[in-house]
Amino acid sequence: MTDSSSSTGSHTLMSLMSVLLLVLLYLGGEDVFEIAIGNARYMGGESLLWLAGSVGYVAAALVVAGLCIWAITSPETLISWYDRSLAPRIEKLGWARWAIAGLAILFPSILFLGIWGKSLTAASFRILILFLSAVAAGLVVSEKSARAFPNIALSLLLGASVFGVSKRLILVTDYPFKLYWSEGNRLWDYSLYFLRGQYLVEGDFTFPTYLTPGRHGLWGLPFLIPGATIATLRLWDVVLWTLPYLLLGWLFFTAKRTNLSWRLRFGIALWMLVYLTLAGTFAPLVLSAILLAWLLNSSRPLRAALLAAAAGFYAGISRWTWFAAPAVWAGLWILLDVDTEPHRKRRFVRSLGVGAAGLLGGIAAQALMSVAFPRPEAVFSTAFSQPLLWYRLLPNALSQQGILRSLLIAIGPLVVLLIWGGLQGRPRWGWLEWSALWLSLAGFLGLGIAASVKIGGGNNLHNLDMFMMTLLFALAWVAFRWLRREGRKWSSFPGGIQALLVLAILIPSFDVMRSGRPTRLPDENAVQESLEIIRAEAAKADDVLFIDQRQLLTFGQVGGEPLILDYELKHMMNQAMSSNQDYFDHFEADLAAQRFDLIVSDALPGFLRGSDYQFGEENDVWLKFGAGLLKKYYVPIRKLPTGIWLLAPKPAG
Repeated sequence: MTDSSSSTGSHTLMSLMSVLLLVLLYLGGEDVFEIAIGNARYMGGESLLWLAGSVGYVAAALVVAGLCIWAITSPETLISWYDRSLAPRIEKLGWARWAIAGLAILFPSILFLGIWGKSLTAASFRILILFLSAVAAGLVVSEKSARAFPNIALSLLLGASVFGVSKRLILVTDYPFKLYWSEGNRLWDYSLYFLRGQYLVEGDFTFPTYLTPGRHGLWGLPFLIPGATIATLRLWDVVLWTLPYLLLGWLFFTAKRTNLSWRLRFGIALWMLVYLTLAGTFAPLVLSAILLAWLLNSSRPLRAALLAAAAGFYAGISRWTWFAAPAVWAGLWILLDVDTEPHRKRRFVRSLGVGAAGLLGGIAAQALMSVAFPRPEAVFSTAFSQPLLWYRLLPNALSQQGILRSLLIAIGPLVVLLIWGGLQGRPRWGWLEWSALWLSLAGFLGLGIAASVKIGGGNNLHNLDMFMMTLLFALAWVAFRWLRREGRKWSSFPGGIQALLVLAILIPSFDVMRSGRPTRLPDENAVQESLEIIRAEAAKADDVLFIDQRQLLTFGQVGGEPLILDYELKHMMNQAMSSNQDYFDHFEADLAAQRFDLIVSDALPGFLRGSDYQFGEENDVWLKFGAGLLKKYYVPIRKLPTGIWLLAPKPAG
C-alpha cells in the first residue's frame, strides 16, 4: 500500500472521528442543558453551579468543535501543527504526561460514579466525556501524530474497561441485604456446594433445579476460605466478570505465537472485556472458550478432540443450553484453518471428529448431572412452556433499542470485517467453510432470539452469548491469519476497514457507559433496625420461609432457623412465568394451612403493569401466581426501611 493511500485512510479516519465528536457535542449539549434546567434552583448556590457548568460546556464545546472542523477541512495542516508545535511541548512534560493520561482515563469513572453521577445519567453526555478523555489521554502520550490513533483507541478501551470494572467494584460492600433483584438468594445458591452442612434443613435436601456446579460452584469458591464474608463474595463476582474476558483476549494470540507487541495484546484483551460485557457472557462459557483458544491446535487433532471434550463437559455442567457450543467452536476452528491443512476432505473429517468429541463431553456432563446432583425436576422442565413476547425484538419499554437493533449495532461492523477478512489471502474459504460458518451462526442466532423473547428476557443480549462467541471465534481466526501471514499495521488497512475497526472499538466501549451510577443504600441505622426486627420476629416463629434474603442465613445475620428449601424467589418466578398451576396449587395449600409462621419477602407488587412498563408481564404473572396468593392468606406485619416485608398469617375470620 502506498504512502498516499495510507495517508488518505488516516484522513478518512480523522474525519470520521471528528464528525462523530461533533454529533456527540450537540447531543451532549442537549443533555447538559436538560439536566441543568431540571436541577435548576433559582435561589442559592446550586443554580450558580449549574449555570457555570453550562457556560463552561459551551466554551469547551466551541473549542473542540473548531478543532473538529479543522480536522475535517484541512487534516494535513492540523497534523503538521501537532507534530511541529504541540507534540514537542507535550514531550517536555516527561513522566507528568503519563500521570495526566491516567487521570484522563479515570475521569469518567470519577465523574459518573461519584456524587455527580446521580444527575449525569444521559448516555450521550457520558459517551462524549469518555471520548474526549480518551482523545486527551491518547494525544498526551503520543510523541508523533502517527501514534495518536492507536493510543486514542487504547485509551478509549482502557477508560471504558476501568468504568465497567469500577461500577461493579462500588457494589463490593458488607451491606447484608440484596443489592438488586434476588442477588442475596444467588449468594445463598453459591453456598450450597460448600456450606450445605451449616444449614438445618427442614425435610430432605435436594439441590435446586437451576443449580449447576460449573456456574454456581465457580461463584461459590470463596466459601472455601474460612470466614468468607458477603463482601468477599461480591468481590469475587467482580473478578469473574472481568478476569476471564481479559485472559481470553490475551491467550487467543499469545498461544498462537504471533509477534504482537504487548500494547496490541493489551488492547485486544481490553476489547474482549468490553465486547463480552456487551454480550453479557457468563464466566463459565468464557472459561470453556479459553481452554480452546489457549491450547487448540489444528495440526494435533487428538489433543484438539480431548480439549473439545473437556470444554464441552465444563460448559455442560454449567448450563445445559451450552453443552454443544464448545463442540461447534472447536470443529469450526479446525474447518476454517485452511492454512494448516489445505486438503479440504482431511480437514472436514478432522473437524467432524473434534466436534463429535466436544459433543460427547457435553452429553457426558448432562449424564453426570442427573446422577451426582439429583434435582426435583428436569432442568429444562419449564423451558418450552413460557410465552414468547415477540414485541421485545423491537424498541419497547424494557429496551429502548429492542433486541434486533441492539444486536445489529453490536455485530454489524464485525460481520462486515469477517466477510472482508475471509475473502483475503490464499487459500481462501470455499463453499464448505462459509456454509459451516453461516449455519453455526444461524443456529445459535435462532436459539438466542427464542430465549430473548421468552418472558423474563429481552433486556440485553446475554441470551445471544453462544452466537456472539461463535462470531468471535471466526473473527479471531481471521485476525490470527492477518497477523501471521500479512503482518499488517493499522495504517496499511483501507480507509473503510479502518472505519469499521474504529466502530468495532467504539460500540462496545460506548455501551459500557450507558449504565452505572453511585450506589444508594439505606443508612446504618436502617440496616441495624431491619436486622434486629427480622431476628426478633424469627425468634418468635417456629417455621420461617425465606422467599428472599436467604443470604442472611448464609452469613449468620439470622441463625438457628430451619431452612425451608421450597418456594425460593427465582424458582417461584420461573414457575409463575410457566403458569405452573399445580406448583402454585401446592403453594396455596401450604398458605391456607398457615404452614409458615413468618415469611420474609421483598415488597409485593400491587398493580398489573402490562407491556408499557419494564418487565411488566413478569410483574403481572408474579402478582397473579405468587404475590396474589401471599396477599390472600398473609398480611404484612412489618415493612422495613430496607424494602423487606415480613408476612404473618391473616387472623381467622
